[in-house]
Order: sequence, then C-alpha cells, then structure tokens
Amino acid sequence: MHKLFWVLVLSISPFSQAQICDLTFAGRILDQHDDSALSHALISIEELNVSTFSDQDGRFSFDHLCLGTYTLSVIHAQCNARSFSIKLKDNSFKTLKLEHHYEELNEVLLSGSSEGLVSAAKEVIDAGTIERSSNQSLGDLVSEVTGVSGFSFGNTVIKPSIHGLHSSRVTIMNNGVRMEDQEWGAEHAPNVDVNLAHSIEIIKNASALQYSGDAIGGFVILKPQRIPIKDTLYGKARLSAQDNGRGGSAHVGLIKSTAMGWYGSVEGTFKKYGDFNAPEYSLSNTGMNSYALAGKLGFNEFKRGFELSYNRLENTVGILRASHLGGAQDQFVAINSPEPLIINDFTYNIDRPKQEVSHQIMSAKAFVKSDKFGRIDLRYDFQKNDRLEYDVRRGSDQNK
Repeated sequence: MHKLFWVLVLSISPFSQAQICDLTFAGRILDQHDDSALSHALISIEELNVSTFSDQDGRFSFDHLCLGTYTLSVIHAQCNARSFSIKLKDNSFKTLKLEHHYEELNEVLLSGSSEGLVSAAKEVIDAGTIERSSNQSLGDLVSEVTGVSGFSFGNTVIKPSIHGLHSSRVTIMNNGVRMEDQEWGAEHAPNVDVNLAHSIEIIKNASALQYSGDAIGGFVILKPQRIPIKDTLYGKARLSAQDNGRGGSAHVGLIKSTAMGWYGSVEGTFKKYGDFNAPEYSLSNTGMNSYALAGKLGFNEFKRGFELSYNRLENTVGILRASHLGGAQDQFVAINSPEPLIINDFTYNIDRPKQEVSHQIMSAKAFVKSDKFGRIDLRYDFQKNDRLEYDVRRGSDQNK
C-alpha cells in the first residue's frame, strides 16, 4: 500500500509543475508624459526575489513563472519607485508607466516665481509682502496695487475697489472658492484672513471676464501655499503690533507632509484692537476682535489625489459711535463740528453699533488621471455666512 502511494505522488508532481510553471510575463516601461521608453529600469518580483533590467526600448521579461499573484516593483534613477500587482493566469504583456520628470535635487536651491504673461491687467502680491502686512485687512493690502483702492467704512471695514467698482462687481476667490459674503451691502467687508494666503493675484478690467461673466471690475484670487511631496515638518509664527488702536495680530501655522503623498496643515490668526485715534481725539467704539482657523488634510500622487479643507473666520467690529445720530438736526450739528459729537476714553470694549460676523467654508476636491480619459476633477464647496448688525438703542430701550 505504501509503495503504491509514493508511486502516485512521484508521478503526479512533475506533471503538475510542468503545467503551471512555464508562463512568461513581459512588459515595457514608458514615461507617463510622452510614452518614451525608459531603459535601465530595475524590475523585481518581490515574492520570487528575482530581478531584471529594461533594455533600450524599455522592454523586459520573466520566464518560467507559475500561476498566481505577484508584486512587481519598478525602480528608475529619475523616477519615484512604484509597485504593481500582477495576477498571472497565462502568458501576458503589460505596459507600465512612471513619472519620469519627478526628481528632487538636494544639492541645488532654485527660487523664482511663475506669473504667466506680463500684463498691466494682472498684479501679484507675493508671500513676503503678505508677511510684512499681516495685521492689515484684504482691502488695505490690495490698495497698494495701481488701480485698486480700499472702499472704507471705518478703520476695519474695508473692501477692494478696482477702478471704482466694488462689491458684486469684484469677485473674490479664496482657495478656489468664490466668496459669497461681501456683496450684500457696501459696509460688508470680505471675510478672509490674508495670513492664510501664500500669494494674492489681482486681475483687472476685461481680463477678469475669462473667470466670470459678472466680474466687471476684476478678480482678487487668494492662493494657498503649495505643500511639497516629501517627508517634512515645518511651521511659522508671526507677531505684529501697532500703536494706533494699541493692538496687533498673531499668526501660527504647522505643516506636515510625507513622501508617500499624505499632507496636512493647521493655521490660526488672532487680532485685537481698541479704539483707533485721530490726531486730536479718540474714535470711540472702533475696536475689533477677530480670529481665524484653517485646516486641511489631503493625499497627492501623480495619478490621483484628494483634499479636505475647513476655514472659519469670526469678526466683531465696532462702528464709530458718532456716526449713528438721532435725526436731521444732529447731522447738521455734526457736519459743522470740528470734532465728533461723541468722544469717550480709549477702551477695548466694543458696544453698539457693531457687526458680528461668522463665515465658514468647507471644501472637498479630488482628481484622477487616466491614460484614456485624461484628468478628471471633482469638487464640492459649502460656505455659511452668519451676520448680526446691532444699532444704537434709543428711547425706552436705551439701557436694554
């Protein structure tokens, strides 16, 4: 009985091996961009611990393989290493593509900027200018550009005006999201924190119509910092102060990214000012309290990626007390007075009249690159604006 068993085993095994281990897997390594061949790429089958190199035409092959699933790793001197899962059922051929243009040079530091075509209709505010003006509002910052001014309703309520057009005639894009907050009224300033932007583009006149048909005045585009795809952790902190208003701002940020493509960041800004001053008197009830918080989490690879982001801004803005008067007689007296009718001692308290604004933006976007369909982008944005405006109480409601 035992002899019969061993005879069956010995006769079946060579037959089985001959049936399933004579397969060939071949392929070609190409550049993702122009389909040019990549020679001298190292191709390895991790489960079998065997390797080969691609020839001048990018071709390679493995012989005497068995049925099964294998992990194929491809390494090239000027590419990111990639892994492919191969399910082998019969002789097969597969084309593999690498990102040939991705290469990091640690020995050379290059710096510069990309501004497209030089045009008088387009201006760019770089990161250095933003850092030096971190305590300013968006309206103050862009007013330094030729043809742009700040449409002001106080020291802290300032909106961009391009060649005299403002509000709904000037569109503001914040991290790819069209802001829907400052066109309701002339006294509504944009709810954005300039510290969260890496650069600001101002597109004026008819050049803005390529982005939107109703942006007759122009476009203001706030662009975030581009996060590198490498293992790194870095942060930033900025403090600023000014004597007029006896306040200042503080901004902190932390950014983390990995070579696998994962990245995340969190940033925050706090601003506080008391009553601002004219040369001879105090502008009562013109202080401001503001804080902003932003965070993002994403994944970025050459062929696919996604990003989730959240941005929140809270503003409490005081309105000059002397600007809210009781009637025509008070207005006549105020016009003829060399000083405001109401002047109080300096304070950080913000009383009526005032604005309390909360603006939130949530964004989700993703992309996929396909050899057949090209690049496919998906995006969803949500924003919520809550605004409360408090007027001066009069008569029997004065002390409520």
